[in-house]
Amino acid sequence: MRYALALLIAACGGGGQSPEQIFETEGRLCIHATTGERSTQMYMVDQPLQMEVVAVDCLSSGCSTDRSASCAVDQIGTDLNVTSLARFTDRSRPGRNCTADCIPLGAICPSVPLAAGDYLVHFGTKTVALTIPSQTAEPLCVETD
Repeated sequence: MRYALALLIAACGGGGQSPEQIFETEGRLCIHATTGERSTQMYMVDQPLQMEVVAVDCLSSGCSTDRSASCAVDQIGTDLNVTSLARFTDRSRPGRNCTADCIPLGAICPSVPLAAGDYLVHFGTKTVALTIPSQTAEPLCVETD
């Protein structure tokens, strides 16, 4: 992801970035069913979906502070619009070592229970089609540019 490159540049002391980093409806969205196992997704009638948004894959806990993330799902007919907001403060500086841990920055938000039918899930400029009921081997995911 381009965020990992930006964070690497910031960790090395380059880039001249503002300390506060903000991501609005950016990153990766994965659609999880609320029933079944974590790997097999059984999208069932009258069950909500869990929308998992990961704005940044990997942050250092020592150099990335004030982390927060939220998301929301709005339904208009058969369109589900997922929006998110994630932010953190980049405390990396030249000569300062960041911790080697890796913390993702994201949020999970539920949809309302969905009736049988075909839906379009929108995340930024990306769209993924979903049929209720259906089953997939893995969660349906889409990533913004």
